Amino acid sequence: MFILARSALRRCPRWNARLLHHRDARLRNLSTGSSQDPLKVVQNYSNPASFVTEYFGRVFKYSLVGLLTLGVTLGTAFEAAHSYVENVALAAETDPDARKWEWDLQGDRWSPRGSEGTDPALGFRCRHAVRGAWMAQNWGTGSGGSVIGGPNNSNTPNIVDSSSQSAQDFLKIAISMAMTNRANGSNISEDTLRTLITRHATLLESLGYKDSLFEARSELERVWKAFPPSGVEASQIAQRLGDLNRRLGDFDDAVVWWTRAVQLAGGKEPTTRIPLVVPTSSPSSPLAQRSLVTTLVSVSAFYATTGQLKKAREMETLSLDLIRSIKHPESLHSSSPGEVLHALYILHRSAIISIHLAEVEHALRSSQETSFRWLASAAESSERIAFALSEATQRASGREIPLPIISRSPLIASYSGSVSMQRPASSLLVDSCRSAAEAWHLIGLLTEGSESPSKAVEHYRRALGWIGVDAETLDEGVLPEVDQEWTPLLKNYIRVKTASPKTT
Repeated sequence: MFILARSALRRCPRWNARLLHHRDARLRNLSTGSSQDPLKVVQNYSNPASFVTEYFGRVFKYSLVGLLTLGVTLGTAFEAAHSYVENVALAAETDPDARKWEWDLQGDRWSPRGSEGTDPALGFRCRHAVRGAWMAQNWGTGSGGSVIGGPNNSNTPNIVDSSSQSAQDFLKIAISMAMTNRANGSNISEDTLRTLITRHATLLESLGYKDSLFEARSELERVWKAFPPSGVEASQIAQRLGDLNRRLGDFDDAVVWWTRAVQLAGGKEPTTRIPLVVPTSSPSSPLAQRSLVTTLVSVSAFYATTGQLKKAREMETLSLDLIRSIKHPESLHSSSPGEVLHALYILHRSAIISIHLAEVEHALRSSQETSFRWLASAAESSERIAFALSEATQRASGREIPLPIISRSPLIASYSGSVSMQRPASSLLVDSCRSAAEAWHLIGLLTEGSESPSKAVEHYRRALGWIGVDAETLDEGVLPEVDQEWTPLLKNYIRVKTASPKTT
């Protein structure tokens, strides 16, 4: 029966077509390695392992290429930054006017006088460390904020700027390598070592905590003994040693160093253990003049704050006479930028000494008019300096602009683009605003007891303007954020203003 049925199906066309279809499918499976073939099944199990190996091989290759590319890019950027500092930031001054007035020899130097860049004798690693110190100080460390530097006078942790801390760390490494290289026969000059150690002492001094001040003094004394400076450079180092000794409480040593600074600035050989004598004539060198008046300001502040009032008055009077003997340009508009900056620098030091003298005269119970006169002179001189250096005043073209705008104004272009004059001019602009504020604040204090309160309010208002505070916003009850030293000024203004509500 089954056999007859199968014979009948084979004679059926549809059945035959289905059988052909299944046969062709089996043939295709055999030719393409279907999973039905046991050998092909084994091959399929081996494919994932080869795929994983190939995949991770490609990942490793691309990662290696990426790391190499990143390393080359970072290395190129690193060396490009160092090349910029070497050839641009530390370039020698080419402006003949700045060189004539010796601004290229003042202050922030990282290479010996008359040279540019870092000394090739220092070697590859040491030069990179010096440039790293420059970058840290001028560009920052990128981390922001501050670090704990050491104990201050109250034995509590002292918070210092991280950029200055990193800069002095870099420079300390550079000096150590330079000394080692010199001991091993390198021809590193004394000028180079003196410059690096002096720059390191400046950074330590800027940190401000007690241990850093001791170390800064030690570094400068090391320079004085091991690499003796001469001329004006020696006067500058002696002046700074006097300031450091005063900050550390060694007053006798401070006076000795200031005496040396004054003598050296005047072109004399330094002697010690004699009273400090103010010269009757000024030196001819512009840098020596600036060094001399800076030292006189330090001595003035010392005598005025240590109770030696009569000695302070005598010294300050002689100092102002000396400063008047220094030749100044008849017109700031017709003089060169270097000469103008020199004249403004000298003028600002005279303003500071005038403030000291006004306070001393008041403490000695001289006539109040005498103190008024010296303070008014200091305020006028300080404001003149700020007006001359402020870009806002230059843009105003004679129009009156608010004092807070001037106090926050950037430096005029003739100084902001200068290699050697930018930093001292910028500092002078800031300092002149501060001395103007201090002078007007003291005038306000004197006015309270002798004139109407409205006058005192006006003086306080002007003082506030020079520290960047708009008195109108203060009148509306908005207390601005100011340095702690200006808190008494804010309180005095609010107190007198409240007591005289009708004052405008």
